Amino acid sequence: MNQSIENVIYWFRQDLRLHDNIALQNAHAKSKSVWHVAHNLPNELTSWGFKRHSANRHFFRQQAVEGLTHALQQHHQKFISLNDVTPNAIVDLARHHNIKHIFCETLETPEELQQLQDLKNAGLTVCDSVQSCLYEDNQLPFTVAQTPDIFTTFRQSVEQSNPYRNNQSVHRPLDSIYPLSQKPNLTSLNQTSLTLALDDRSSFPFNQSQWCGDEYTALQHVSRYFSSQLPQTYKLTRNALTGIDYSTHFSPWLAHGALSPRKVWQALKKHEKEYGANESTYWISFELLWREHFRLMARKHGAALFKQNGLKNKRQDNEPHQFDQRQRSRSSNSSKLDSHSVRSPRHTPSNNHNFKRWQTGETDHPLINAAMHELVTTGFLSNRLRQIVASYAIHDLDINWLAGAAWFEHCLIDYDVHSNQGNWAYIAGVGTDPRGGRRFNTDKQMKEYDPDGSYQKRWQA
Repeated sequence: MNQSIENVIYWFRQDLRLHDNIALQNAHAKSKSVWHVAHNLPNELTSWGFKRHSANRHFFRQQAVEGLTHALQQHHQKFISLNDVTPNAIVDLARHHNIKHIFCETLETPEELQQLQDLKNAGLTVCDSVQSCLYEDNQLPFTVAQTPDIFTTFRQSVEQSNPYRNNQSVHRPLDSIYPLSQKPNLTSLNQTSLTLALDDRSSFPFNQSQWCGDEYTALQHVSRYFSSQLPQTYKLTRNALTGIDYSTHFSPWLAHGALSPRKVWQALKKHEKEYGANESTYWISFELLWREHFRLMARKHGAALFKQNGLKNKRQDNEPHQFDQRQRSRSSNSSKLDSHSVRSPRHTPSNNHNFKRWQTGETDHPLINAAMHELVTTGFLSNRLRQIVASYAIHDLDINWLAGAAWFEHCLIDYDVHSNQGNWAYIAGVGTDPRGGRRFNTDKQMKEYDPDGSYQKRWQA
């Protein structure tokens, strides 16, 4: 594509930001005019009996979208927020303005791949780019198809080829295509979208100014966090159950793409240079590598991660995977994926009574009940508690792990399809865990992480 195109559409998917956005930069570099669009979250009723997303998740994404709207309008750029969540709205917009090219990021998970295929089937040219990762494919010491399934093997291989203390191991994030000079005014959300009264016990109070979902706030939080001493003690505090300082709290912005992981990496390296590197600062990069691994697993294994047996019947690491081969070839003739049945299988949880008790926090365990109340109320939950409630659902209540993953998709403001599916499969023993699943002793976890019962009192019904 050497000649400049008159008009193109840039479709914001899970990359609601102007910084470190190669696909967006490509759209502006290769066209004379760009129509920027973003869509609402899908909210159909799932086969599990609940809607795809909660008001919390919708509200946080809308903050990110409104932040983009403000930033682009400040620079006299066209921006449209689409109510229709299907590609049909983009097709209609393109046809109305005689636009042939759609630029966007690549998301190599079944439902998201089908969306791009629908655009191609409508006769549009899709120019997509893999982004929102730490590493370019050519930086990895293996092909995507040969990515080790075991995280430790993956991490060691990547660190040996790209030493984590080497500032050059991760590319410098691209600058923002337009300067973000001021915080956007998001008060219109209370007038034009919805009003959300968030519980003041929340560990991520996104109804407060410094926790909003927009890109400007995300970058301010990164700066604030790495200008403090908090990274120096991250490993010591990361397993806490509640609070705003026990972890980095980057995940909601990363999940919606208002924040690039390379931006976090760059800030981490700067912090280590100024304050010193230690085991805690290393552990932040360790968690970023976990995120990277889950994304690569989705690219490698595709639809298998969304099936009941997960990767139990997977191929060997050194054997090419059919899904990965198809995506690397970028064939427009690939077979149509039934994305709805992949993300939300058409059956009920294996133990529907226990599933409802777990959903509503009415189980026989007080720690589980408290955690599920926090999750539903705020859309956020500590990493430690996510593992505990997932293990309890699967191993103690005999709940279908896919139903649990779907409930997290509904609730979490930081829902990320790669990490969510990968983590649930991991706990269930059908993912990449070499030990065949993780079952937590809930009583032991409660004694270790909530010995005085303060968390349970905080979130009792």
